[in-house]
Amino acid sequence: MISRRATWVGCTACSIVVGALLVSAGQPLFAEDTWWHLAMGRAYLAQGPWLEVDPLLFTAQGPPAPASWLAALFLHVVESWAGFHALRLLHVTLVAGILYAAARALLRASGSLAFASAGTAMFAAMSGYRLFQLRPELLTLLFSIWLVSRIVDTGSESDGGRAPGRTIAWTAVLLCFWANVHAAFLLGPILLATAAAGLALALGVGERSSECHPDRLKILVAALALGLLATLVNPTGASPHLLYFVAGEETPALGGIRDEWARFPLWDLPRAHLPPSALSWGATWLLVLALPVTFFAALRKRARRDGRAGAALDPALLAIGAASLAAMLIAVRFGWMSIFVLLAIGHGMKQTGVFEREGNSAPIVMAAIASAIAIAFFPAGAWPMISRGVGLHSYDEPYPAAKHEAHAVWFLVDVGARGRIFNDYQSGNFLGYWLAPQVATFVNGSLNVPRATLEDGAVIGRRGWESPETIEALLDRYAIDFFFATGVPIPPRANREIPVTTRHLERTEGWLQVFRNFDSAVYLRDHPRNRPNLERIARHYAEARVPFDPHGGGFDPHAVIQSNPRWAIDHGLIPRQWDEISERARASDPRTRFAARQRQAGLFALLGAYEEAARLDRETLSRNPRALLAARRLLFCLLQLGGSAQSEAAILADALAANVESTDEIAAALIGAAQAGPDLDPVDRRALASLLPMLTRAEASRLGAGRVPPAARS
Repeated sequence: MISRRATWVGCTACSIVVGALLVSAGQPLFAEDTWWHLAMGRAYLAQGPWLEVDPLLFTAQGPPAPASWLAALFLHVVESWAGFHALRLLHVTLVAGILYAAARALLRASGSLAFASAGTAMFAAMSGYRLFQLRPELLTLLFSIWLVSRIVDTGSESDGGRAPGRTIAWTAVLLCFWANVHAAFLLGPILLATAAAGLALALGVGERSSECHPDRLKILVAALALGLLATLVNPTGASPHLLYFVAGEETPALGGIRDEWARFPLWDLPRAHLPPSALSWGATWLLVLALPVTFFAALRKRARRDGRAGAALDPALLAIGAASLAAMLIAVRFGWMSIFVLLAIGHGMKQTGVFEREGNSAPIVMAAIASAIAIAFFPAGAWPMISRGVGLHSYDEPYPAAKHEAHAVWFLVDVGARGRIFNDYQSGNFLGYWLAPQVATFVNGSLNVPRATLEDGAVIGRRGWESPETIEALLDRYAIDFFFATGVPIPPRANREIPVTTRHLERTEGWLQVFRNFDSAVYLRDHPRNRPNLERIARHYAEARVPFDPHGGGFDPHAVIQSNPRWAIDHGLIPRQWDEISERARASDPRTRFAARQRQAGLFALLGAYEEAARLDRETLSRNPRALLAARRLLFCLLQLGGSAQSEAAILADALAANVESTDEIAAALIGAAQAGPDLDPVDRRALASLLPMLTRAEASRLGAGRVPPAARS
C-alpha cells in the first residue's frame, strides 16, 4: 500500500513538471532561432535547398548549409497555411511526444512506474531549456530516444521476434530523414556505433546472454552501415558529415554562445541567468554518482549467481549511458542526454531486482526524488528562464513583439527600407525574417560568418572602445546603411553582457537618427546611395504628421512628443499617461510636481533629449540639492553631450562624490567617467560615455510603465 501511494506521489510530481513544460512550450514563440528557420524555409520553398548565396546575411562566408532544410520548410509551410498559433500547437505536440517517448523508454528499461516517473521528471527538468525552444533540434531529441529504444530491444528477449531486416530498414529510413531535418543527425550513427562498441567489448571478455549475443552485434553493425549510407541522401551528400573538419579557424567559436556550447561547470556552482540551472547541476551530480554505483551493484548481483548466465547490464545501453554522461559534461546543451544515463541506471536497477523485493523502499525514494524535482523546478530549475512569455496578459499573443524591439522593426518594414543593416546577434533572426531580402543583416543565429566579422561586431558593440579602428570606419568598411540599435542604459545582468547600442551614433557626423523610442533606435548612413531610403522615410513621417528633418537633425524625439504625442505614445516613446504626467509637472504641490518632472527628465534622457532632461534636472536640483537621482541623471546627460558640458560634469561629479553612497555603482561609474574624461582622447571619451549606465533595472521598469507594446504582425 505504501509503495502504491509513493508511486502515485511520484506520478503526480512528474505530471507537475511535464505540465509546466507543456505550458512553456505553448507560450508565444520565444526562441530567436525559430525566426531564422522560418526565413530559411521561405527561401527553400522559393529556391530549393541548393541556395547559391545566404538569403539573409551580407557578411556570409558562403551559402548556408541546408542541414535543416526540410524542417525549416515544414515550419514555414505550417506558418503560411495556419499561422503562428499553429506553430505553438506543433511545438506542444513535439514536446509531448518527446516526453511520452522518454517515459515509455524508462518504463520498459526499468520495469518500474516509480522509476519512470522520477526519471521522466528529471529528464524534463534537465532538458527544459532545450524543449521550450521551437527548433529542429526537437526532432533530434525525439529520434534519439526512439533509436536508443530500438537499440535496447534489438536482439533482446523484449524484441518480440521482430525481424532484424525490418529493424535495419527502419533505422536507415529514420537516419535518411534525420539527415535532412537537423545538423545533429550524426548523433544517430554515433549512438549505433557506441552501442556496437559496448557490445563488442562485452563479447570480447566472454559475456553471453540475450542482451550480449553475436547476432545482436551483427544487427547493430548492419544498421550502422546502411544508416550511414542513408544519411548521404541529402542536398549536399557527404558535406554535412565533414563540417567540423573543414570549418577551420574561420568558424566562429561555438563556446561563445553561452547557453549553447559552454562546458558544464561540474566543479563550480552554476551561474545566474544561464544554463545549467541549480537543479540541473545537482541532478547531473546525482547521475555522475548513480551510474557507476548501479553498474557495480549489478556486477555484484551477477557474481552471486555462481557463474550462471546473465548480464550485469546491457552493454550496449551502458556504453550509450556512459558516453552520454561524458557529452553532458562537455557542453551544457547536452543536458537532455540525461535520458540515456537514466535508461542505463533504470535497467541496472532492474537487473539487481531492487524493484521486486518485498517491502523495498525504492518507490519511496523515487517519489522523494520526483517531488524534490517538482518543488525545485520553479525557483531553482529551468522555469525562471523558460517562462518569460508565460502570462495571462500575453499568452494569447503569437509571439512577444516587444522582446524583439518590434516598434523599430515595423518602422523599417513600413518605410520600405533597402540595403544593409548592422545588428547584434540577438536581433538578427527576427530582422532577417521580416526584412529580407530587401535588407540584409550583419549576423544571425546561423553564425554563417567569418570569425573576424563577429570580432568586428564586438568592437562596434562597445563603440570602438580601446580599438585602433573607429566605429565609423568599421561601419563604412562594411558599407552599412542602417544601424539597428537596442537597449536601455542599465547595468548588465550577471553573465548576460548584451551591449546597449542606442547611443552609439548620436550626433555622429555622417549618420542620421531616423527613429528612436524607449529601448531602440535606427540610424541611417547619410550617403548618396541612401537618398531613396531617406526620401521614403521623409514621406512616411510626412504622412503621419510627425516632424522630421532629412537635412539636419533627423528624428528629434522631443519635437515629436511636442508635436504629435499620440504617435509618440503608439510607438513606444512615452507612456499612455503622458498628458497626466505633463499636467502633474505643472501642479502647485511640490511633491506632485517633483515626481512628475523626475519621470519626464528620465524619459527625455532615455530618448536622447539630453538638453531638455538637463534643464528639468537643474531646476530640480536648484530646489532640492540632495535629489541624488536627479544629480546622477544630470551627470549622465552632461557626459553624453560632451564638449563644453565637460566642465560642468566635472564640478557635478565632485559634488556627487561627496554625497553619494559607496554602494551606488551607477553613480560611481558616472563619477569615474567624468574624472577620467580630461585624460582621454575625444574618441575614447565618446565611446566611454555611450557605454555608461543611467538606471537600475527597477528604475527602468518604473520609468517605462504604461508604454504601449508593439503589436504582433502576421
